[in-house]
Amino acid sequence: TTLLEGGIQVREKHSIAEVRGNRIRFREPLHTDVKSRYNGSVREYQHLEEVGVEDICFMGNWLEAFVHHKNGIHDGGWSALRMERTVNSWIRRCSFINWNRCVHVGASAAFSVTHITQAGNRGHSSIASTGGYGVFVGLSEDLSSHHHGPGTSSRSVGTVYWRYDMQPNQRIDAHGAQPYANLLDRVEGGILYGSGASLEDFPNHLKHYVLWNFNH
Repeated sequence: TTLLEGGIQVREKHSIAEVRGNRIRFREPLHTDVKSRYNGSVREYQHLEEVGVEDICFMGNWLEAFVHHKNGIHDGGWSALRMERTVNSWIRRCSFINWNRCVHVGASAAFSVTHITQAGNRGHSSIASTGGYGVFVGLSEDLSSHHHGPGTSSRSVGTVYWRYDMQPNQRIDAHGAQPYANLLDRVEGGILYGSGASLEDFPNHLKHYVLWNFNH
């Protein structure tokens, strides 16, 4: 009912290639139709650019048996790395050991996360993309079997998980809040039920959720 009453919020993040009068040409494709009756607008996107984290082993001290939403410590008391409103940026060749939140890429664009290993104690979430455009996660593995596996939520658009290794009983996470047009390609392991979205976040994912070469 929330979607029926309030509508869907589309917030794609693009770079502008050209402006001619009242016409704007983006460098990247739109992933949904834009019609004049929806009264869309173009707004400046405040961001950081070319922020990189690489070649670091992040060691946490999350050692308890994880219980989902037990308290703030269990859900995010040991959070390693969050990148917010960053463009043309990256995380690569890093490992995250004993964390209950490993990597969170929020409201970013043209962001890559590659060659990541997650190990140690099981926690809340692995590598999550929320509210961004064109986030790429690849050549990575989750040995901890975190509660939420590769995730898209909060108007995440054009996120790609490629060659991402999960545990057989780990949940792939389409967590609600209106993500659309996201791709999982050559993901090993994982299950597709019980992603844990709350009722106000249903449906878990909108159009164009693509699983390609998925191997359970």
